[in-house]
Amino acid sequence: MRVELIETEDALRALEPVWESLWRADPAADVFTSFDWFLNWWEHFGHGRGSYGLVMRDGDRWVSLPGRDTRLHVLVVWDQGEALAIAPLLLLHGWWQRCPVRILAPPLNNHAPRSGFLRSRASRAAVAAVVEYLARSRQWDLMLLDGIPGQSGLVPTLSEVAARRLRPGQRQLPWFHAYLAVEGTWEQYLKQKSENFRRSLRRVSTWCREHRHDAVKMQHVALSRKLRGHYAYYGVTGNFRALLRYYDEVRRIWRKWLSRRNNRGLNWERMQTIVEVFPFPRPRIVHSALRTAANP
Repeated sequence: MRVELIETEDALRALEPVWESLWRADPAADVFTSFDWFLNWWEHFGHGRGSYGLVMRDGDRWVSLPGRDTRLHVLVVWDQGEALAIAPLLLLHGWWQRCPVRILAPPLNNHAPRSGFLRSRASRAAVAAVVEYLARSRQWDLMLLDGIPGQSGLVPTLSEVAARRLRPGQRQLPWFHAYLAVEGTWEQYLKQKSENFRRSLRRVSTWCREHRHDAVKMQHVALSRKLRGHYAYYGVTGNFRALLRYYDEVRRIWRKWLSRRNNRGLNWERMQTIVEVFPFPRPRIVHSALRTAANP
């Protein structure tokens, strides 16, 4: 068996006859796993445009997992020229417990409350091939498998096979079936993200040291650009304190290296005068879970 990855819309459209044939052969298939439904969903909510949230209903309320840069990640299992299974997945940059991760997930929002894999004969072997492919892949950090109907029988098979090759994630509502591709434990992954935060500040410090004799206006423009880029990536609901801390640290680093332009130093009073003339962009939430849930 071999697994083919479909990442472009042209390749997806070329898959239509195979998808339709497999959909008709799968007794558990429904409208949410049909080619027409998936293509229409992609045309309206995909294409990697702007920000997007995986929106699901948890009881009587909407729960959103914000993300952006949505891409196709459809997996097709082939055996001697015959398609045995199709896993219609998406890959996007999102957030899990306030950390940026690459998420694999089915196309779920308030317009598509469920999804699933298409399977024909040898379905267990086909599911194992999908899991094996994902276990070797380095393109994702977290996989969410909610929205698969229990009556399809896929969840027990998938969970059993995946448990041997992937690390189960925390069972946090409403994400019941989450798997991690990260090495080590979730705590180690969080530590790595903390190290990334410090590494980013070290890069800012290195830049300020190397450019401390440049014009203050030029330094301000460059550092403001760095801050906006940081907000654009990490500006997610629940992460404002970290943004504010980053903002304060950048100001502290800038003052440190400006004070070393000469022997007179630079106290906070003089620094305050500089930042009033050259204010940095304030932290802001770019990817709002509340905004995405209200406008899915």
